[in-house]
Amino acid sequence: MSDTPKSPPRLVGARYTLGALIGEGGMGKVYRAKDTRLDRDVAIKLLHPQLSLRADADQRFLREARIGAQLSHENLVQTYDFGRDGKNLYLAMEFLEGRDLASFLRDNGTLEETKLVAIASQVAAGLAAAHDKDLVHRDLKPENIFLMEEEPMTCKVIDFGMAVQSSTAVSGIMPRLTIDGSIGGTPRYMAPEQLRGKAPIAASDVYALGCVLFELAAGVAPYDLDALGEIAAHHLYAPIPELRSHCPTLSPVLCELVRRCLGKTPNSRPTMQQISDRLDEVSAGPSRRRHNRRSTRPHRDERAIPASTNVPTESMGGPIEDAALPEGESGLVAVQGTLPASVLMSLRASGFAITDESEYSQALCVIGLGLSCDKLLEMCNQHPLVIADAAPGDMDRVSLLLRMGVAEVIARPVCSDDLITKLRRAIRIHSRTSKENTP
Repeated sequence: MSDTPKSPPRLVGARYTLGALIGEGGMGKVYRAKDTRLDRDVAIKLLHPQLSLRADADQRFLREARIGAQLSHENLVQTYDFGRDGKNLYLAMEFLEGRDLASFLRDNGTLEETKLVAIASQVAAGLAAAHDKDLVHRDLKPENIFLMEEEPMTCKVIDFGMAVQSSTAVSGIMPRLTIDGSIGGTPRYMAPEQLRGKAPIAASDVYALGCVLFELAAGVAPYDLDALGEIAAHHLYAPIPELRSHCPTLSPVLCELVRRCLGKTPNSRPTMQQISDRLDEVSAGPSRRRHNRRSTRPHRDERAIPASTNVPTESMGGPIEDAALPEGESGLVAVQGTLPASVLMSLRASGFAITDESEYSQALCVIGLGLSCDKLLEMCNQHPLVIADAAPGDMDRVSLLLRMGVAEVIARPVCSDDLITKLRRAIRIHSRTSKENTP
């Protein structure tokens, strides 16, 4: 009986000989391949055939290739080539040998501090270079950090398929291809502003890095939950967890750095460049901090990581963003429930008129206090801007209220400053969103 002849290796783009399948994602499959022109191993990503039927598939794949082509850093995966082979689009990338950090954690648990600093320093340096190009990764997580060597720990950030570029850079060439207000990323590592539907920015990657570093040290994510609503509620409102409670031997400097990365608002977090520089100092030691290996790299922001500032804080935990009210936005607020006289006086002193009438059409916002979820749902159906309350730590109610459409949740007992800040912020965001949606 004769042997069945083997099919010849598939050649892509008249240049790349495909080998074994090494990975698969939402956009396509990744193969190990040989570049016949340059005689080197590469990774070839082929767009899923079913996606090629979508009108925007070519543009999305081209966008990923163009973003990758802008990245040139030792800690970022490199993009080499892009083209079409028959009906298939392909992307040629640097071939990496090793495994992702998620796999490493499953096998080894946590990382000791020296290895944690080594990984964090490289990830921060790579993403700082991306941010210098106005590129935001948007989906940083252990699965997208590739560990090439374990001794010494050497890694690269991979998969910029969800990356976005700010409007200040070639936005006409590479549109974001996302709908404003949509959420893209992995909820366990997403920044509060992303969960609110805002466009991701460089500080969103910083928050994700904080989540990753917390998990590398503690063995669990900062908010280790399963339900999307609960995860979102904790990222938005829960106090920042204490890393030292999980890792008592971890240095205070590293714990403080992670805590600042997990700031609830973008302007409370350090930049990726600041993180990279601080980690270089930590790894170099006191005698070498003035001569670390990246000290000559140009900086976008030369300031040191800022010390903690006296910013307002939410009763549900974490700093809140400046909530200056747009001019002309003060006005009528409907209140259902009981507010202390001192809070009512503060609202009036801030330019708000108060009514308890059930007709909400003329009110800028409706504040519902001590009400059942059924009643609050009825209010949300009648008015686009509702603020409700919850007991401190009652994340089940917070999660349910957010899913119902409540704009802001305030902790009981109601504090004047918190309520006014949340009220102004809700009105400001609603006003801006309404203007953006107006033809």
